[in-house]
Amino acid sequence: PTLAPAKSGVDNYRSINALAETVNGYYKTELVRGPARSGPWKTVEDLELATLGWVHWHNAQRLHSYLGDVPPIEFENAFYAVQADRELLVGIKQRESPSDPGRFTSPSAAVAGT
Repeated sequence: PTLAPAKSGVDNYRSINALAETVNGYYKTELVRGPARSGPWKTVEDLELATLGWVHWHNAQRLHSYLGDVPPIEFENAFYAVQADRELLVGIKQRESPSDPGRFTSPSAAVAGT
C-alpha cells in the first residue's frame, strides 16, 4: 500500500507529531517508568545519561521487525552499500552493438545454423 501525500502543512505536522509522540511514549514506558529503569533517578543528569544510552540503543542496536529483525544502523549501512554498488555500475559505459552479432552465439548454435 502506498501512502497519499499530506494535503496540507497541518496534516504533515500531525503525522510528524504522531510519530514523535509514539517514540516519546515508549521511551517513557521502557526507560523512565519501565523495566529498563535501574532505580529512582537521583539527578536530572542521571536521567540525561540514561536517555543518551537509550537513544543510542534505539538508533543503533534494537531489532526492528519492519527491517527483518535487523538493527537500524546495520540496515542503513547495507542500504548505502547497495547504493554505492549501483553508482559504480552506472559509471560503466555499455559497449556499442557489434557489427556481427552472430559472433556472440554459442558454438552449438553456430553449427546448427550452418
